[in-house]
Amino acid sequence: MSVRNIYYFVRNDKENKNDIGFFKKFYGQIAAFRREGNVHFIHLRDRAVVVEYFEFNSDVEPELKIIRRFRSKLAAQLLFYYEILKFIGTNRVDVLYFRYKISEPVFLRFLSAVRKKNPDSLLFSEFPTFPYDENWKQESMLKKIFLPVDRFFRKFLKHYVNFAVTYYDAESIYGIETIRISNAVDVHSVELKRKNEPDDAFIIIGVAGLGFWHGYDRIIKGIAEYNRKAPSLEAFFYIVGDGREKNNLECLADQLNVNDYVLFFGPLTGDKLDELFDKSHIGVNTIGWHRMGVTGNDTLKAREYCARGIPFITSGHDHDFGDDFKYVFRVGEDDTPVNIEGVIDYYKVINSSDFSRAMRNVAVKKLSWYFQMGKVIEKF
Repeated sequence: MSVRNIYYFVRNDKENKNDIGFFKKFYGQIAAFRREGNVHFIHLRDRAVVVEYFEFNSDVEPELKIIRRFRSKLAAQLLFYYEILKFIGTNRVDVLYFRYKISEPVFLRFLSAVRKKNPDSLLFSEFPTFPYDENWKQESMLKKIFLPVDRFFRKFLKHYVNFAVTYYDAESIYGIETIRISNAVDVHSVELKRKNEPDDAFIIIGVAGLGFWHGYDRIIKGIAEYNRKAPSLEAFFYIVGDGREKNNLECLADQLNVNDYVLFFGPLTGDKLDELFDKSHIGVNTIGWHRMGVTGNDTLKAREYCARGIPFITSGHDHDFGDDFKYVFRVGEDDTPVNIEGVIDYYKVINSSDFSRAMRNVAVKKLSWYFQMGKVIEKF
């Protein structure tokens, strides 16, 4: 039997610092796929459409090829599907896996062309958020304009896509059979937290591409309420990342007079990020999904916290962290400030155990991409 040809594409830009976390996920999934075939990973890099080639069952670094470089990022976005079709050419496509963005005529024609040339291929559409209509209403004007377009054309997806990969409980999406996975993590690429927390302060850390759904305003308000009581142990909030919500969070910290306690570090990776985690007591998962009408909370961030061995604050339901998982502090699915005093009391209780090693063991056992993507691969 010949080796499978797997094409994986995303319209994310690797040069965009806000997409750092997404690319960690993409490469984790690809690590699982390359055990099943040759993987062609197509994405954007600034003004270019590029492909990374991962050879079947090999750990050799991928080959990078620029499919086409454009004069503007907009041109790269607009001609993205056309360039993929040209790149594929007459090559056999056994599996096409993609991260869903929007249904519109150009995209559907692209899927139709792939299906016509490869009638026996399997097409998987991953829906990173579902349902997403409420999310789009809070986004840019462009997305708001395209929402009616998507609503009309997405009903045709079922004619081309075999499976919808989702992180949420849904038997079907737009008439397409679903495969439910959870976010996962490449455990061995994440450093285990080293205990280096200060004794005279309590540090909370949040790492995200800062959107209003992350709910970090709830932590800032909680910090303001807590420190207003002049406690002996001051609380700080380290915010790592950038995004549309950053300015709102900075303004809120200023209004509540907690600028000295809410620190913005911008996007960080590697040793600098590890150092901040080592100083921090607890992390923050997304605690504002309810603002988009989403009840699940299977985030990549939570799995990275678990692999790192740092407890975290969360809301909503996560299939991998049930009620018996004691290394999370649960808050309500609402906009109330987080009770920082309660968080500190909780941490004092679990700190009597070696929670970092226990969390790491959970991550190794059931939060790897090999385990999660196996649910997709079995459909091959």
